[in-house]
Amino acid sequence: MRTPALLLSLLLLAASVLAVRPLPLLVPSTEVLQGSVVDYGTLGPGQTFSIQIYPIVTAPNDGRYMGRWDVASASELPSGWSSRPSGLYGNPLELEVTTDPMAEDGDYNFSVNVDDQDDADHIGGRFSFSVLVHLRSNVLTASVSPVFQEVGAGQPARFAVSLTNTGTAPDTFRVSAQGVKDWSYQVNEYLAPGTSKTFNYEVVGGDEAYYPLVITVNSFSSPKIHFEQPVALQVRTNLGADYRATSHGVLLYPPLMLPLYSLAGILGLIFP
Repeated sequence: MRTPALLLSLLLLAASVLAVRPLPLLVPSTEVLQGSVVDYGTLGPGQTFSIQIYPIVTAPNDGRYMGRWDVASASELPSGWSSRPSGLYGNPLELEVTTDPMAEDGDYNFSVNVDDQDDADHIGGRFSFSVLVHLRSNVLTASVSPVFQEVGAGQPARFAVSLTNTGTAPDTFRVSAQGVKDWSYQVNEYLAPGTSKTFNYEVVGGDEAYYPLVITVNSFSSPKIHFEQPVALQVRTNLGADYRATSHGVLLYPPLMLPLYSLAGILGLIFP
């Protein structure tokens, strides 16, 4: 007659032990206790980030398998935020959260709930913790060089664009320029958290003129993540400018003309 009571006591004891054991997170890489707070770091408005949870529960003394968490979801999200719960029985359990693209800079909290559905494995039913996010619109740093180019008509002016994603969420950035009629060339660059990339952005002016330009970088996530750099392009049609243009322009000549093409570029740089 005492067997059911003993079994219930053991189950309650196991649940109480599990309740004070940390839950392993893969992203961010840490462990969290029931009811505690995880600092996710800094990310930008409109960005989507993930929380990945290792679902397997083992005994604290000998590592025996005791059960698994089935699904993870978010609750108490700030206004304008959205989430996608993890798949059922995933390994890891991956929960996605998207911040409000127009949210103001500040610190925000929400809850994550990890469930053993119907308490089938008797590991506590639900494990909950809070996530702290530092929302900042300055998660992009960028630079453009040089700020002035002189080329021949129809030749590309190349500006080196450097981008760094300083946040803890990935993003894609669109680079474009305004100031040359009918010029709509765009470059899209994906940056993982904490990574940088440098590449050439080209602008071509067909007519001899001075073009004040603005090179802009816009996040796909939010218009609040934005950078712009005024630059200038001088297009000339004299022979010297054409020679200088060959040092960074497109190869327009047949292969037999390559030595002459290279010589023209060198002469253009020596004799401005």
